[in-house]
Amino acid sequence: MILMALLLSSCSAKFQQVGETAKLAFLGQKGAELTPEQIAAIPYASIYARQGDGPQAFMVLAFAEQGLDKWVSSDHAMLVTRKGRLVKAIGLEHQLISVSNQQKDPVIEGLKPANMPQSYSRKISWMPGYFSDIKEESSFQFIGKEQLTIAGHSMELNKFTEFLTIPAFDYQAVNTFWVEPDTGLVRKSIQHYAPDVPPLTITQLRPYIGKYS
Repeated sequence: MILMALLLSSCSAKFQQVGETAKLAFLGQKGAELTPEQIAAIPYASIYARQGDGPQAFMVLAFAEQGLDKWVSSDHAMLVTRKGRLVKAIGLEHQLISVSNQQKDPVIEGLKPANMPQSYSRKISWMPGYFSDIKEESSFQFIGKEQLTIAGHSMELNKFTEFLTIPAFDYQAVNTFWVEPDTGLVRKSIQHYAPDVPPLTITQLRPYIGKYS
């Protein structure tokens, strides 16, 4: 809680600058929905995030450091991604605390059709329940190209699926990633991060372009 308070206090000035348009677009009963012009007018990288069938949240980039993008919503939830892969979720009912072996993650390395199929394993920790260093195994497949419209822009993206298992819980799930062919940037994803927890759908509206501190 102390760490979260420090993070939020240090980015509070940034939120004051986002403006009334963004304030009105944050979490609501029907979810956030901005026009392409509104998204372009906000001077920060931004995403949509939705857990399961819940309301859609508009989130802005609070920090970009050490390769991590830290997205914050008006209700003080924080998602941390590395090149589109979710590596931490704070302030949600079910929280992702840590993820190991990030340097060998095919998503972080940049998914490419020529590298498929590909396997990967890591250890994850989540709450509530204080589950620590639980092994997760996964394999990737390239599905094909798919046309998506994001923030008013139509784009052809590479679609990949990740079939993951957590043997200790006899748990299986499927993640989906839509990736820019040239840059490897994950523009949209559906990611499960703990057993029996609704997945997070994350859409990159305005990606971060710049240097990490």
